[in-house]
Amino acid sequence: MQLFLCPDDFKAILGVRMMLTVDQVAERFEVTPETIRRWVRRGKIKARKIGYRTLRFRLADIVKFEEGR
Repeated sequence: MQLFLCPDDFKAILGVRMMLTVDQVAERFEVTPETIRRWVRRGKIKARKIGYRTLRFRLADIVKFEEGR
């Protein structure tokens, strides 16, 4: 599997913590946002809760998930 980096990915590589939204992760994996939420509930992918209902994902966790798919 090839890993494609977008310009924002370079911020994370340089040490700036990059946080992605549910929609961004869904777009990256070409699935619906509900699928991403389901993966979080099932423990397949790590997420951080920001506030009551908002989820954010560390780019490093997303890359690890991609490598393990």
